[in-house]
Amino acid sequence: MTGTIVHRLFQYGIDVQCEPAFLRRWLSAMISFEDRVDVADWDAVCDSAFERYRRLREQPDLRSLLETGKCLFELPFSLVADERKDEVVRGVIDCLVVPETGPVTVVEFKTGGRSPGHVTQAEQYRAAIRVILGKKDVDTKILYA
Repeated sequence: MTGTIVHRLFQYGIDVQCEPAFLRRWLSAMISFEDRVDVADWDAVCDSAFERYRRLREQPDLRSLLETGKCLFELPFSLVADERKDEVVRGVIDCLVVPETGPVTVVEFKTGGRSPGHVTQAEQYRAAIRVILGKKDVDTKILYA
């Protein structure tokens, strides 16, 4: 649930200075009751997720990156790569930053611990974006809260 909340906060660009009461109301409208029915303490989950979002959002290198171009959040894709015609790769990229010039950047936000699978995931997303956009110059950035 925390990851879902953090992703929604980025997607909608929620101000890191917003009031906790506003945030809880907004999240209650954004996350369906069915998705949070098993959450014992909704306010605590909201507060924890917001703190992780704030830590990510306030990283200077991320702030700079997000300002370099158009940011596409929660970007779904499907791809059949030339080398694996029998396999469809599907995913949702947390954020794709597309500047006017220079490389596009795949950004993955992580709210849990580090895992080697995160690098593999980011590399798969990079490969997909290279094919989809026809660009060789694609960067990746994995950010942990």
